[in-house]
Parts: sequence; structure tokens; C-alpha cells
Amino acid sequence: MVDKNVLLPSGQAVTVRRPYSQGATYLDAFKETKGNLPGNLTHKYLLVDTDLYEQVKSGYSGWAREVLAKPENGQHFQKGIDIKDAKTGWTIPASYVKDATGGDPYKPGIGLFIDLASFDENKGVVLIPKSTVVVENLQESGEAGKVDEKTGLIVKVKDFGALEWAEKGWNFYPETESARPLARGYGPDLYYFNWRLVVGYLLPSAGLGMLELVAQLAPKQL
Repeated sequence: MVDKNVLLPSGQAVTVRRPYSQGATYLDAFKETKGNLPGNLTHKYLLVDTDLYEQVKSGYSGWAREVLAKPENGQHFQKGIDIKDAKTGWTIPASYVKDATGGDPYKPGIGLFIDLASFDENKGVVLIPKSTVVVENLQESGEAGKVDEKTGLIVKVKDFGALEWAEKGWNFYPETESARPLARGYGPDLYYFNWRLVVGYLLPSAGLGMLELVAQLAPKQL
């Protein structure tokens, strides 16, 4: 099937900038698209809410725009201390953590959903957030939960069986303190399970597909 642009309800469109077979690292993808990678919720719309992913299928597995930062399992972030990925060394300055919205960024059991403005590579990789949202009750890695409406991350829920299919999902992330870009549609093939995976454990040096949000002059059609 030949890829086509997908028109979104916002009036923007999603196009395949680089297929998975010609994968890009996260930083290269961010640079090449000038930060216009689709967000996690846009991927959910394509993969779960509709079947429109079929029109851009060669772009999967693909990077999402946002980064998930989380403390080491059972711990919490410390006030005044930068977040640092235990494996990559990627850093989020403490000054941005304290400005997070939606909850207390220093509570246990949270994740930080970070939409990047830019990054600084002069001394390692320092992430500069455009916005940071606290997601409370972040579901444990590999455990089923409910899709958070504001971020698309997976949170804990009492009655998983009562959820609609589109509300169900799974996070995957490291046990250690981490700040990793999100990936969607991850796996050897796209099917009903990995549509719903929010993958936050991949190293940013992995080569994934590159979808891009582009301006769309046509009127809204969805």
C-alpha cells in the first residue's frame, strides 16, 4: 500500500518523512522535522481510535514527540536535583521540574510527560521542555491500565475489565531513573496489542520511522 497523508481533526496532516526501514535516531528525527513529530495522542488517534495508520504504515515503528521522565522504581524526584537518565545521561534541569503542571512532581508513582522545545548538546544532552505535565498513578511497566486522556500515557485503574478497548493500554519503561523519548507502534508487526503500547524504554539512538506533522490547506474533514 502506498502511503498517503492523513488529515487530522486539527486541520494538520501526518505524512511519512522517513520510513522505518530508513530509521532515524530521536534527535535526528526531532531536528529533521523541526520538532514537528506527532505527539503521543496523535499516534493514539492513528493506531487505536481509527485505522488511519494504514495510510502511513511504513512510518511505524515511529517516534512520538514527547519524552517520559520517571524516577527509579519506588523512589521520587528530589527538589533542586536534575533528572538524569541512568543509561544515556540525558538531563532535565531541576528548574524545569519545579514548573511542572497538573500535580506534585516530587511524589512517588508519577511520570513527567515532557513536550520538548529544544535540547542542548554542548555538554551531553540537556532537554529543554516547552511544557511538563505531571501524570499521577503512572501504571507500572508491562502492566495493563487506562489511557490518560491528557497525555496518552497509561495510568492505574481499579477495574481494567470495564474499560472500552480504546481506553486500554500498556506502558513500558526502565526500572531506573530515566528520560526517554516515546515510541508507538513498536514491534515486528502492527496488531491490536502493540497499537496500545506506549514504549518509553528505547535508547534514543535507536533507528525508528519518522512521521511528521505538516500544514494542511484543505478544510477540516474529520
